[in-house]
Amino acid sequence: MVKKKDSYFELMMSGTGGQGIVLAGSLLAEAAYVAYEHAVYCPNYGAARRGGETECTVIFSNTEVFSPIKLQPMAAVVMSKMGCNQLSKRVHPEGVLLVDSSVVPDKIDRQDISVYYLPATKVADENGSAVMASLLMVGAYIQLTEALSLEVLYESLEKRLRGTRAEKLLSLNKKVMAEGAKIMKSMQCGS
Repeated sequence: MVKKKDSYFELMMSGTGGQGIVLAGSLLAEAAYVAYEHAVYCPNYGAARRGGETECTVIFSNTEVFSPIKLQPMAAVVMSKMGCNQLSKRVHPEGVLLVDSSVVPDKIDRQDISVYYLPATKVADENGSAVMASLLMVGAYIQLTEALSLEVLYESLEKRLRGTRAEKLLSLNKKVMAEGAKIMKSMQCGS
């Protein structure tokens, strides 16, 4: 893949432990390194792991990244009510917020950002496992931003799962990411 020139993307993901937020963020960073000079991944989670609040920041760019800490990210994915309450207020004006409407029923009261509601957990569950909802959101983010191609994500996922017990879930993971991209594309066409 040809490295993109003069591109900068940042994404914060927030949810609860066990939703795959940390996995999705690290996968996105690994894939981004194929197309960008710099990729930074910074997870943040408590000792509780499953059920506790968790978040991660992913930044990829062709210019040097000086800090992974973003108080006002340009894009965010929220997959829990608590994460939504905190992160939705911090998204940079003119930024983007993707909300898992399966677990966050509230509407966001901000007119200065673009908000997309995707039933990620519901759709992922219908396609095999609710745990894959974070991958669905990554697929939607990639479709929205065109920061990477799904093929690059698939390649990173294949490398990560090759030789592991989870390798048997590869086609299902790809399907869920593609479903996220498909949902986002239909939302873009409808707006």
